[in-house]
Amino acid sequence: MDSNICIGCGVSGAKFYCGLCETAPLCSDRCRDSVWPTHRERCAGKADLIEQTNEDRQLAWKDDPDYLTRFEVETQLGSGAFGQVWKARALATGEVFALKIITKADKLGNDVSRLKSLSAWPNCAPFVTCYYEHRRIPDPLYYPLRPITWAYAIRLSYVDGVDMMRFKCKPAEKMDVLLQLLDSALQGLIYVHGRDIVHGDLKPENLLIPVDAPLRIVIADFGLSCQLSSGKDTCEKLVGTPTYMAPEVAGRRALPSKLADVFSLGAAFYYLASGVKNSERQEPPWVQEAQAPILFKPNKKVHSKAMLKLSIFANFASQPRMRVLHRMLAWEAGNRPTAAEALHEFTGAPN
Repeated sequence: MDSNICIGCGVSGAKFYCGLCETAPLCSDRCRDSVWPTHRERCAGKADLIEQTNEDRQLAWKDDPDYLTRFEVETQLGSGAFGQVWKARALATGEVFALKIITKADKLGNDVSRLKSLSAWPNCAPFVTCYYEHRRIPDPLYYPLRPITWAYAIRLSYVDGVDMMRFKCKPAEKMDVLLQLLDSALQGLIYVHGRDIVHGDLKPENLLIPVDAPLRIVIADFGLSCQLSSGKDTCEKLVGTPTYMAPEVAGRRALPSKLADVFSLGAAFYYLASGVKNSERQEPPWVQEAQAPILFKPNKKVHSKAMLKLSIFANFASQPRMRVLHRMLAWEAGNRPTAAEALHEFTGAPN
């Protein structure tokens, strides 16, 4: 049978596949809704079903029940709504990696497909975390219970350092540090955008700073990223972290875009330049000033006041090379520079 012939209506050109058996091509949402329940019953005895687009189908999540036994899982590096990231050492070689364990089947695909196009071993890019392999594994939380509950592991390069949220430097060195980090971060964003990928969730936790020289940013976590379709400049879904969203995205006036990424990167650096303690948790300054994230109170006057009020940020912004941050944080997307324009402005400004 032609693998692209819809089993619902017989039309060529499948849009969805069963993520387990890959033998249920469906051409549309309508056919999926009418045929999927029957196919679900047939596959339910194997494991959870996942729908896959044509792109996801190429990812081929190979079952590997013994995968985690080949690593010594050491410490948790981070966690989120969809899973955790662990530091793990390969028993055979002693090499250290980051293992991302995803427990929600409907959140698969982005990390793997984006990273494979951006930075896959052995052709790792210096600006983003490097992809090695991915496997479907028994969920560590429930293994060895039967029937198996499946999880999904992605092996990535381990960045020995801290994220921007935990990064510290001496006050006297802060300007030089900001200049070096912003330069490398803009280079990384140019690299990502040059492949028509929108990150969608740039924030301090996803900007890693290795301990080894030179001082630089490594962009991580492409789980909410999107590949722009031909002729389009926005993603198809609303994603991001409210306090770092561009105003047009937070206000639901537009979907994530490259210029929204520019705002989010500027917001992360604004946090690094002028972040203040809010109880025991550090937040972007406008959260404390406006008493609410932009998502819940999208107000141009509040935004501008919060950006300009803190004297420490005003001092940084008075430096010619840091003024680009003001443009990156422009309220209107059309007034922001692209990542390439921001880097050109940044490197061309006098010291």
